[in-house]
Amino acid sequence: MAKRNYGTISGKCSHCGINLYAESENRPHSIAMPCNLRGCPFETREAQQQRYQEDMKVLPASEGMTYYEG
Repeated sequence: MAKRNYGTISGKCSHCGINLYAESENRPHSIAMPCNLRGCPFETREAQQQRYQEDMKVLPASEGMTYYEG
Protein backbone atom coordinates (compact mmCIF):
# COMPACT_ATOMS: atom_id res chain seq x y z
CA MET A 1 0.00 0.00 0.00
CA ALA A 2 1.30 3.46 -0.85
CA LYS A 3 2.47 5.66 2.00
CA ARG A 4 0.12 8.58 2.60
CA ASN A 5 1.21 12.12 3.29
CA TYR A 6 -0.62 13.52 6.29
CA GLY A 7 1.44 16.69 6.49
CA THR A 8 4.72 17.89 7.92
CA ILE A 9 5.93 15.80 10.85
CA SER A 10 6.86 18.17 13.65
CA GLY A 11 7.83 15.66 16.33
CA LYS A 12 6.84 12.51 18.18
CA CYS A 13 4.61 11.96 21.20
CA SER A 14 6.69 11.62 24.36
CA HIS A 15 4.33 8.92 25.64
CA CYS A 16 3.89 6.55 22.68
CA GLY A 17 6.09 7.86 19.85
CA ILE A 18 3.28 8.55 17.36
CA ASN A 19 4.00 11.30 14.83
CA LEU A 20 2.82 14.85 15.55
CA TYR A 21 1.97 17.14 12.64
CA ALA A 22 2.48 20.87 12.19
CA GLU A 23 -0.85 21.23 10.33
CA SER A 24 -2.78 19.97 13.38
CA GLU A 25 -0.97 22.27 15.83
CA ASN A 26 1.64 19.67 16.88
CA ARG A 27 -0.95 17.02 17.67
CA PRO A 28 -1.45 13.52 16.23
CA HIS A 29 -3.46 13.21 13.02
CA SER A 30 -7.16 12.55 13.62
CA ILE A 31 -6.84 9.15 11.91
CA ALA A 32 -4.47 8.00 14.65
CA MET A 33 -6.75 9.04 17.47
CA PRO A 34 -8.03 7.91 19.87
CA CYS A 35 -5.03 5.95 21.06
CA ASN A 36 -6.63 5.04 24.44
CA LEU A 37 -3.26 4.75 26.18
CA ARG A 38 -3.39 5.65 29.84
CA GLY A 39 -1.56 8.94 30.38
CA CYS A 40 -1.98 10.18 26.80
CA PRO A 41 -1.27 13.93 26.75
CA PHE A 42 -3.74 14.45 23.87
CA GLU A 43 -6.81 12.77 25.42
CA THR A 44 -8.66 13.30 28.66
CA ARG A 45 -9.17 10.43 31.06
CA GLU A 46 -12.93 11.09 30.99
CA ALA A 47 -13.10 10.73 27.19
CA GLN A 48 -11.20 7.45 27.38
CA GLN A 49 -13.55 6.09 30.06
CA GLN A 50 -16.63 7.13 28.07
CA ARG A 51 -15.35 5.34 24.93
CA TYR A 52 -14.54 2.24 26.99
CA GLN A 53 -18.08 2.15 28.42
CA GLU A 54 -19.57 2.53 24.94
CA ASP A 55 -17.39 -0.29 23.61
CA MET A 56 -18.44 -2.59 26.44
CA LYS A 57 -22.19 -2.22 25.87
CA VAL A 58 -23.80 -5.54 25.06
CA LEU A 59 -26.55 -5.64 22.47
CA PRO A 60 -29.76 -7.42 23.42
CA ALA A 61 -29.88 -10.91 21.90
CA SER A 62 -32.63 -9.98 19.44
CA GLU A 63 -30.67 -7.05 17.97
CA GLY A 64 -27.31 -8.65 17.38
CA MET A 65 -26.11 -10.40 14.26
CA THR A 66 -24.65 -13.87 14.29
CA TYR A 67 -22.35 -15.19 11.61
CA TYR A 68 -21.66 -18.85 11.15
CA GLU A 69 -18.72 -20.20 9.26
CA GLY A 70 -19.06 -23.62 8.04
